[in-house]
Amino acid sequence: MADGLKRTHVLKLLKIGYGQKQAGRVWYNHLKKGLLDIGFIQSGMDECIFYCDKTVFLCYVDGGIFASPNQEDIDKAIIDLSNVNFDIEDKGNVKDYLGMTI
Repeated sequence: MADGLKRTHVLKLLKIGYGQKQAGRVWYNHLKKGLLDIGFIQSGMDECIFYCDKTVFLCYVDGGIFASPNQEDIDKAIIDLSNVNFDIEDKGNVKDYLGMTI
């Protein structure tokens, strides 16, 4: 223990990272809160599907896909999610996802 620190002090973990048992659940809860904050609604049938009007977000592990008949809706969702502290990479149009050709 470093000099000057008392043994009665406790450090609080503010973030959990990869490799921890609950990392996936922590990430999912963070993502879910962000999506709900920007107006998405979680599907009652599958907890990894969120929708807002005609825009749908599908999440799997640490990635996801926005789908909509309107590109402007996707762009708005990406901007909105970026504004609530998510660092998003737009990989362009989806050709395949999870080994499936789309």
